[in-house]
Amino acid sequence: MHPFLRLALDRARAHPDVDLAVPRRDELALDVVPRWGPPFRLDLHDLHLQTLDAGPEARGDAVERRLTLACRPPAEAAVWSEVQASLRTVIRTGSLALSTTSELLVRPLGPGLLEAVVLDGPESFAFVSRGVAAAWPVQESEVFETARRALNRSDAFVAWDPGAPSPIWSFEP
Repeated sequence: MHPFLRLALDRARAHPDVDLAVPRRDELALDVVPRWGPPFRLDLHDLHLQTLDAGPEARGDAVERRLTLACRPPAEAAVWSEVQASLRTVIRTGSLALSTTSELLVRPLGPGLLEAVVLDGPESFAFVSRGVAAAWPVQESEVFETARRALNRSDAFVAWDPGAPSPIWSFEP
């Protein structure tokens, strides 16, 4: 096993927010199941290159910081002014019934499609629940509009690669 992958695996398994971490033998990455939120793949290639000149302790600390960001809990106590820049919309398949009964902040977008609001981070994303959005001082429609406006930047339109660990971007046709 690659030494940096071994270091990252040891740090991930010791991390309090990680339930399970499995190394990817074919690439420099970990498959991680956090204590909350969806499982994700943590790509370590860039982090490995960025910390080549650092000592083992500094490299381990860099992995620890990356894991902490990736495993952050859902934004239960998120403050509106702090999360606006991280809001995005994503498109998922689903039924109209799901749009009215879901705990997630979703709304119909078209036949068989739902638009959902997520908090997009450097390593992962978290779906926004209706309860979290209710604590913000804006209506649900404003949450959707804020999330869509963030996608109108020119750098937001990137090709989607389902295997890439990069942030998820979507946009209105």
